[in-house]
Amino acid sequence: MMFRMVLFFLVLGFHSYVGIFSTILLPGISLIVRYVFVVTDVLMVALCVTVFWRNRTHYGARALSLFVAFALLTFIYNIEHMGPSATLNGLREPVFFLSSLVVVYDFFQSDLRDRFVESFTSYLFVFALLQLPASLYEVARFGATDHVGGTFGFGGSGILTQLLFLIAFYFVVRRGSLYEGTAFNIKKVFLYSILLIPCALNETKISFIFLPLFFSLIAFTSGKVYRAIPIVVLSVLLGLFWEYFYSTNVQETRTVFDIRYVERYLYSGDNSVDMPRLARIPVMFHLMRGDIGAILLGLGYGLFGGANVLGMTQLGKTLSFLGGSKILLFTIWIQGGLLAVLSVAFAMFGFMRTKSWNYYTLRRFKWFLFFSLIVMWVYNDAILFRTFAIMTSYFMVFIAEGGDGEALFGSLPAEDQEETLERS
Repeated sequence: MMFRMVLFFLVLGFHSYVGIFSTILLPGISLIVRYVFVVTDVLMVALCVTVFWRNRTHYGARALSLFVAFALLTFIYNIEHMGPSATLNGLREPVFFLSSLVVVYDFFQSDLRDRFVESFTSYLFVFALLQLPASLYEVARFGATDHVGGTFGFGGSGILTQLLFLIAFYFVVRRGSLYEGTAFNIKKVFLYSILLIPCALNETKISFIFLPLFFSLIAFTSGKVYRAIPIVVLSVLLGLFWEYFYSTNVQETRTVFDIRYVERYLYSGDNSVDMPRLARIPVMFHLMRGDIGAILLGLGYGLFGGANVLGMTQLGKTLSFLGGSKILLFTIWIQGGLLAVLSVAFAMFGFMRTKSWNYYTLRRFKWFLFFSLIVMWVYNDAILFRTFAIMTSYFMVFIAEGGDGEALFGSLPAEDQEETLERS
């Protein structure tokens, strides 16, 4: 089991930090990195296969089984224009996420659960801390652009923003829950909000949605109203910092909240650079032309892969204009059809059937994660990004398993227990 855990963290570590090297510091190694990607994908699938049977009743294992069965039907249906190598290549990303979910769940069921949770928590903290110097370097070199992806490098800004909000919320819950998980420790909220600073250094617009949601879920708990005041003040100060930096380095923030701008950004913007996210959906249905088989099973996996090693299929070359910033709904549906969408959604939201109902703070984290995943379906396809897939799988299982239970919410420092008594 320990050897498996080491392999797991090696895969996570590689994907967490290789981006800044392959896209900014040492772009010449990008082809080598892609070969290593294949190795890490095989490792994660192998880790999943070795524990699949004993976890076969878990919803993650069931989702993986459904997805693979549907993918086989998709391959058969599209065999004329999508061969086995292209299909396997296209399946790597979703299968990696589904395999991660099963592997993380298995660690939670093992005798090394406590050690795994502590190791993963320490890893998250180090990872989050390293994003600030990496982001500052990228801002100094490129300005507030998509290059500011922290250790993910170019193009990783949106994924980094989503992850840092989730990581900060996780620490506020795990290190800042008051006795029996009834409220948040205000001092810990202030402390772990520092992890969000890199989110203000890039041009990611989604921060203006996550920031108020983050602090609203933390501030307005079941305690006394006056306890929310410091958190509201902190959220306002951070919001002003966000607004100043964005207006100074990117554009006036009032345009971001203009409904006409949002409509252009998501649907009818300038197609000469990158087709707007939601505009791909009607194009997808036009390509399917009412074919029920295509709607249910998609046009085949591998449509957007193979450009660097295998080579793109003829259909992939024809549809290359659909590349760029894709949303999860589009990426999954056009390749695997509605059946793939349902199986992936089942895997992503199965954690909502949770054991965490007795812990108020953990429920707040659950709803924040749920919202983050919902947004992804119409914002990006971050769940197909390996680091995001692993970390989000951990959060899902952590919530579904009730966190650390009494070890987390029942044994807190004396000052936290006194703070709880004061609330009552």
